[in-house]
Amino acid sequence: MEVKRPLCTAPFNSLLVETNKTIAPCCAWRGEYLGSLNQDKISDILQSDRLLSIQNKLLNQEWPDECLGCKEREDTSGTSARLNQYDSISYREDKKLVFLEFNSSNLCNLACIPCTPAWSTGWSTFRKLNDWPETSVKNFHPTWKIYPGRASDVERFVNQVDLKNLEKIMLKGGEPFLNKENMFLLEYLHKNNILQNITVVITTNGTVLDQRMLDLLSNAAHVKFMVSIDGVGELNEYIRYDVDGHFSSHTNDIKYNISQFVKIPGCHVAPICSVQATNVFRLDEFRSWWHEEIIPLNTKLIAKEPLFTNIVMWPEYLSTRILSVHTRNYLINFYKSFDTSIYDQVINFLNQPYLGDEAHNKFVKFIEDIDKTRNKSLKKLVPEMAAELKYLT
Repeated sequence: MEVKRPLCTAPFNSLLVETNKTIAPCCAWRGEYLGSLNQDKISDILQSDRLLSIQNKLLNQEWPDECLGCKEREDTSGTSARLNQYDSISYREDKKLVFLEFNSSNLCNLACIPCTPAWSTGWSTFRKLNDWPETSVKNFHPTWKIYPGRASDVERFVNQVDLKNLEKIMLKGGEPFLNKENMFLLEYLHKNNILQNITVVITTNGTVLDQRMLDLLSNAAHVKFMVSIDGVGELNEYIRYDVDGHFSSHTNDIKYNISQFVKIPGCHVAPICSVQATNVFRLDEFRSWWHEEIIPLNTKLIAKEPLFTNIVMWPEYLSTRILSVHTRNYLINFYKSFDTSIYDQVINFLNQPYLGDEAHNKFVKFIEDIDKTRNKSLKKLVPEMAAELKYLT
């Protein structure tokens, strides 16, 4: 008898541990978290009436309120975590854990424009500036707290959860290569003969290397390096800013680190570009750089095309929908001129309705604030943005 698959498998077979050790089924979850590793037993969380109610709705092909973020993303861009991530994992009626997203610490060396202090300690640098408005970096998950990586948190987690049925684990952060919790977790999986049977996905900014962690990863059944890059050269430095001024976010440095990633046999390296108002004019430049500079490093292990599926929707003032109709029509025609489908979701999102003058003006103010922290001008980096960097009345 065929097993009826729910609308989404995440609340049945997946678990997210956030940087502050709160628990949710997945990264797209909206609403209150299910519990906390520091306060609750995971068994109680997984058997709660709230989670059971959500599971029943999904079995009936209904969207729970907490899952409407995926629906909204699918309706506007044609993609979502549900479609891209959770549809590819097994569904088990026994509710065994097959996918784990572990976000460890929010320790990070970069202060990226679409990010917040909740996921990067790099933002704390700008809190010290008297003229820096905190509201500019706040979106749907604001906090200035630092969550250090602790071995005790990993120990508490693995002692409560059965990981023997894992198929995939995703390590995020913060920056995974800076967060020692990831090392402790990988060592546990290796020691208990789990690592060799699973896929490990590392979502990294590509600016940091840790040889010990790379050595551990070489024991996994498969490793996927998802490298977050939002532009080439100075534009990537602007969007994904190195707060220590070392400019490690320059794509030449990332290129070298990718050359080290591909030393792991059978791994896969792909770029994730967060498509947003600041870089939407430069996606073709990014694609050319990937083809000309990165793929030749290893034509077998490196993705043949960049991924332009991560469409920034929140905060709204970074969305490409704050751009004028004239500008978006120009971009739609430009990306349609390429004989490829990789821009389809970008085009689809550009076709969505304008978000309004208020959202547009928030973007202009935000970029003015960002320019101060970078000592660079987005208008000079992307001259095509000049008409959009004006307040509307």
